[in-house]
Amino acid sequence: MDPAIFAVVRSAPDGSERVLCLHNVTGAPVEIAPDRVAQGLPDGATWRDVLTGQEFSTSSAGLTPALAPYQVVWLISEVV
Repeated sequence: MDPAIFAVVRSAPDGSERVLCLHNVTGAPVEIAPDRVAQGLPDGATWRDVLTGQEFSTSSAGLTPALAPYQVVWLISEVV
């Protein structure tokens, strides 16, 4: 997604659930650009961080909000 982001997708063995784990490995905020979002996250989706409950969204502007320095999020889609 971005050189500053370590990303892993974790899946249930039966494929019923997936978690997108994003780790900002830098001391600066990271905005994930729209072209990077298109590669891994559907446009218009709402995502919830299972660690904090914070909501993120995807749009033509990218993933919002940006990831804070050293922030870790484990995202699940709220779209069924």
